[in-house]
Amino acid sequence: MEQKPNLVYILTVLWIIIGILFLGSFIAYITDYFDNFSHMSIIRFYFASYLILFLFIVLSAFILAYGTFLKKSWSWITGVMLSSFLGYFAYSGIQLIWSLISMGNIDQLFANLYIGFHYTTYLLMIFFVPAILFILTRPVVKAYFGKT
Repeated sequence: MEQKPNLVYILTVLWIIIGILFLGSFIAYITDYFDNFSHMSIIRFYFASYLILFLFIVLSAFILAYGTFLKKSWSWITGVMLSSFLGYFAYSGIQLIWSLISMGNIDQLFANLYIGFHYTTYLLMIFFVPAILFILTRPVVKAYFGKT
């Protein structure tokens, strides 16, 4: 029996953490939607599109954690694609930091982390996305998935 590399366990945990973070963002958007319900159709479309997107990411992250742990061959390329897609949220986190620093409101950064769970998710994606891409491209992980 082949021993799993430690990076596979780390990758599985990262996928689970990402799933939990986006599940929290999903719940935050639902509560925000019902607290600030508007009859404007563009606002409803905005919330609906983000809810569908976050639900897709939650399901994909948990499926990828399952596939990574059980050495499914599809999980490597799907992980690369999803982490590349999550780069958008890392970019949003960088934009958030840049806008608050350029306005001189660095104390607002911590207020935003407290107010919006999705801001925390965006900022954590700055670290998680490169970590996942780094782990997925390691030779031992690629060999584990048969991508040598």
